[in-house]
Amino acid sequence: MKNEAELQELVEAGLLTTDQAEQIRAYWAAKPNVGNQRLLVIFSLLGALLVGLGIILVVAHNWDDLGRLSKTILVIIPVLIGQAAAWYSLRRKPESAAWREGSGVFLTLSLGACLAMISQIYHIDGRLSDFLLTWIWLAFPIMYVLNSGISSLLIWMGITWYACETAYWSYPTEVAWQYWIFVLLTLPFYYFKIRQERANSNYQTFHDWFVPLSLVICLGTIGNELVGYLWLIYHLALILFYVMGKYLLEQRSSILSNGWLVIGLVGSIIMLLIQSFRELWTEVPTSWANMEWQGPEFFVFLILNVLLLALLTLHDQRGGREWRTNPLCYLGLLIFFYYWVGWYDDMMGAVLANLLLLGIGLYHIFLGTQRDHLGILNFGLLIITFQIAFRFFDTEMSFALRGMLFLLLGAGFFAANSYIIRRRKSQQS
Repeated sequence: MKNEAELQELVEAGLLTTDQAEQIRAYWAAKPNVGNQRLLVIFSLLGALLVGLGIILVVAHNWDDLGRLSKTILVIIPVLIGQAAAWYSLRRKPESAAWREGSGVFLTLSLGACLAMISQIYHIDGRLSDFLLTWIWLAFPIMYVLNSGISSLLIWMGITWYACETAYWSYPTEVAWQYWIFVLLTLPFYYFKIRQERANSNYQTFHDWFVPLSLVICLGTIGNELVGYLWLIYHLALILFYVMGKYLLEQRSSILSNGWLVIGLVGSIIMLLIQSFRELWTEVPTSWANMEWQGPEFFVFLILNVLLLALLTLHDQRGGREWRTNPLCYLGLLIFFYYWVGWYDDMMGAVLANLLLLGIGLYHIFLGTQRDHLGILNFGLLIITFQIAFRFFDTEMSFALRGMLFLLLGAGFFAANSYIIRRRKSQQS
């Protein structure tokens, strides 16, 4: 209601006194304008990028005419400028997010450019993964020193790129252990600075999406040929993400801003849809036969199990009881036995996957009806729709029967949504 005309209208209607109106105006004047702060941060980031590009273009125009010492001095100057800007931000503008973010981004990028150019000037050979690792180590303290959320995102992008370059894209491939070291070092910043100090901010939303995405991308770097364990680890990690997003990060302003919840839920359902085919389980015994009980994959699986149990216990101690009716939580706790059944009997594995999908769909339908939330209700119906559609590929049904099933599903969508809308109207009247 930050509108002078509306405020005056309330005064004239007698709902507010003149003194109360003045107090409201004083509160509005003293309150910081979040929109302006965001614009300042955006423009400071754009300014830092444009300055960096301008320096690169000016130097590139005369690069061939410069000596080695001149080139070295020129590539170090942006780093010094970035450090000076960071010092100024800390000493003179500690409360300005625009200065902190702009100087942090400029310093991070100038460090990478300096490393690349020094390698080119002095013909230093090396792998891209080594360059990324050196850059990350040098730029890592920036996000803590400047309290910079954008610098933190750049670090997450860099360590994800490093892990993919080391374990996926290069030959011979290696286990990207240093990725997990960086994860442990950056998680405190994410937890304390992003989650608590910037509740429901853009920084938090970006991290809530990029952190789980990075973990999902890089989980495969810990495995070699143990496909069975990778299925287990990925499935359990996705359920763990879902539990974190649903029961520990409930203060998020919307579902789409909660990347942990969306990635965990959608990823878990996709895996169950794949496992609902019997052919998948015929391949599992071959991979399980080679599983080792002392390898790193097994210990990662145990750690994920302990974390899931700890999160559910913590939620339970806080008075939360909703997880006890959630089929995905029980799947996470009993996931080893679920895979063990599918290992011994491929038909039972497919049956269990279909029963779990049906249970998850019905759970969301019930939850959407209970909370009067059309999005959750339709999501549950959508799960069951995909499940039935996938069964058309491995069952012999006539076109008439398939058509009847889709008609029933469509009628279910219409009836469920109509029920929610009618109930809302009756409550409002």
